[in-house]
Amino acid sequence: MKCKILILLAFAGLQAQALANSVMYVTPADGKIHAADGSVIVIRGFNQNHWWGNQDQNDDSVQDVSETAANTVRVVFGPDLYGIRPPDREAIVRQYIINEGVNVIVEDHGATCAEDTQSLNVVVDRWLTPANVKWLTDRALQKHIILNIANEWSGTETNYIPAYKDAIARIRHAGIKVPLLIDANGCGQNMGSIYASWQQLLKSDPQKNIIFSIHMYGWVTDGRPGYFDIATEMDKAVALHIPLIVGEFSNNNGGTNGVLYDTRTALSIFNRRNIGWTAWVWNGGGQESGMDMIAGEGWRLTHGLTPWGDLLLNNTEYGLKAPLGP
Repeated sequence: MKCKILILLAFAGLQAQALANSVMYVTPADGKIHAADGSVIVIRGFNQNHWWGNQDQNDDSVQDVSETAANTVRVVFGPDLYGIRPPDREAIVRQYIINEGVNVIVEDHGATCAEDTQSLNVVVDRWLTPANVKWLTDRALQKHIILNIANEWSGTETNYIPAYKDAIARIRHAGIKVPLLIDANGCGQNMGSIYASWQQLLKSDPQKNIIFSIHMYGWVTDGRPGYFDIATEMDKAVALHIPLIVGEFSNNNGGTNGVLYDTRTALSIFNRRNIGWTAWVWNGGGQESGMDMIAGEGWRLTHGLTPWGDLLLNNTEYGLKAPLGP
């Protein structure tokens, strides 16, 4: 058995070496995420909306990203919405990568919290249109892209793993090499589903290049019994060497937005453990939710920051400028 494990680890190392200089990649032996140049990267940034609302404002908001300390933006896409101009995915991704100098996690919101396999298949169909495959396999862009297959697709106990295995196979068959990011089930909040699936899904990928994501809302807290405790779960994930990021978490405004933990405590836990994160949300979350970083229903830094935005962009103890762990 020990010999078999060593062979598998050696094979995974060769897979990582083959991906180097081509795309970002994970090393399964330690769960670390690497930039295409081989350096270890701890993803830190925020989510930015390009699906709903005013698309001219959404496009314009990209111009301020380079003025932050973010190294990654999670870009919110989805199916066409009635009456809203569809985003030009390639142009937006190019602007983030080429003009703003950040990595992008591209995601599709169209199957959020859905449980049927067909809804996941439809999302994969969108990624595999020729127009999207073109930029996902562009040699200049792919070095800086992570493909978050489906935002918060939940599945069921019986279809979650086989449906994602099929999605991984279809995407790889199309020639897409970038890391694939898979959200937990339970609308992204169930750490148990990651523990139950991560090894099978990572093994099923011919490139062994899968990252997992937890979204921290109503199932997650910082010490209340009956919930996933942030520190406990992050320590467990690190010990298991799970390639993990926190794809969404947000500001506690008294618990009315489903955030049941102290956000500063959460940030401190992530940063000390070198766990990547993308905060929710630059714009479009609704000021009443307390989740928007930009003040006054704005979309540019000139419109000012909310206290949440100020914490993320300017606080040197907790936010994007805070030190990481050893």
